[in-house]
Amino acid sequence: GAIRSQRWWAVIAIFLAGVSFGVLRGGVVAHEYETYQPLFEKQLTVTGVMSGDAQIASSGKQKLTLTGISIGGKAYPGEIFVTVFGQQTLKRGDTVTISGKLREGFASYGASMSGGRVAGWARGDDIVRDIREKFADIVRSLVMEPMASLGLGFVVGQRSTLPDSLDEQLKIVGLTHIVVASGYNLTILVRFMMRLLARHSRYLAFTASILVIAGFVLFSGFSPSMNRAVVVTVLSLLAWYVGRRFHPVLLIAYVAAGTAFFNPMYVWADLGWYLSFFAFAGILIVAPLVITWLYSQRKPSSFEQLAIETMCAEIVALPLIALSFSTIPTFALLANILVAPFIPAAMLLTAATGFVGIVSMNTAALFALPATILIGYMIAVVEWLASFTWAQYQVDIGLGPVLVWYAALIVMCVALWRRTHYNFRLKDNRLEP
Repeated sequence: GAIRSQRWWAVIAIFLAGVSFGVLRGGVVAHEYETYQPLFEKQLTVTGVMSGDAQIASSGKQKLTLTGISIGGKAYPGEIFVTVFGQQTLKRGDTVTISGKLREGFASYGASMSGGRVAGWARGDDIVRDIREKFADIVRSLVMEPMASLGLGFVVGQRSTLPDSLDEQLKIVGLTHIVVASGYNLTILVRFMMRLLARHSRYLAFTASILVIAGFVLFSGFSPSMNRAVVVTVLSLLAWYVGRRFHPVLLIAYVAAGTAFFNPMYVWADLGWYLSFFAFAGILIVAPLVITWLYSQRKPSSFEQLAIETMCAEIVALPLIALSFSTIPTFALLANILVAPFIPAAMLLTAATGFVGIVSMNTAALFALPATILIGYMIAVVEWLASFTWAQYQVDIGLGPVLVWYAALIVMCVALWRRTHYNFRLKDNRLEP
């Protein structure tokens, strides 16, 4: 309301109030995390529940995220990151007890433990996880590796069997985001359902999209990036269903504020939190302006729209990546253009292979072959681009150039907005399904 009435002083007041409240809330959480400090550098036994899949490295080391932490019979807040050695088959939902030296946490983790030893574990009851594993087994039996593992990464975020070499190549070319189940994959699924059903029934499209979101999250797990994507997507769907649209700036602000209130450590220490919202800004703010400028009254194809949205997300996120890691994936834009538009088809074929295979393996093979070919093409592109010695460019960039980049991007968006007169709040038939 403050933006519509041009009362900028109200916007500033609300912003300052939000920052002040966030600092206070962050102080409370930081104080809670201080309970770990007396335990650092001590040999301890930690018990917790695995909140996601175990990530297995080539060395045999397993990386776990534990929640519901208990040390010496006392409960501790937040999550801790643990690496362990061993042949145990640990799964999401398992309660594990690990012995090792507790160390300082990082990002949003309250503590960490490296090279721990599994003292015991109890298998957790998780029907969805068991169905997902049966689904994954069917896909692996019909689709060749590493195409099967990459396809499962698209659909359910399961990357534990992805070869380390391919995982590293995806990082080099800037495509890691396509492997994990994230907002990117969720957006693809919801967009597909909307394009398929919205022209027939608004209620059917809304209901089917909500069911897809619920199923996708249950299969992939509740990661921070997924939680943010779910909130953004569900709010957008609700607004669309009642004939309204959130202004993307306000939508991003609401979700950022909500997630930061839930866990203020995102603001202070989680780069992924910032990258996800920068990507949202690229897709929800920059991409519609660019599409309207390029296509005017024409509607872009799904392929063209996905390519533009991907490029815009990369353009917004790359400076922050360069500042944080001192590297830039040279072929990030090219890799996304060559690979990202084919992800919907790859997800559909992989999902069809797994679900049809539950009923008939012979019929599922009809989907497995094109899935193998298509994902094989994507892997070939990744391997080719990553093979260049200059595929990853080392940069020494400070905060100043990054701020200049974002200032120029804001100026560009304002110029495009004035030129196209694009209204973010009104329904736009060029962008709706």
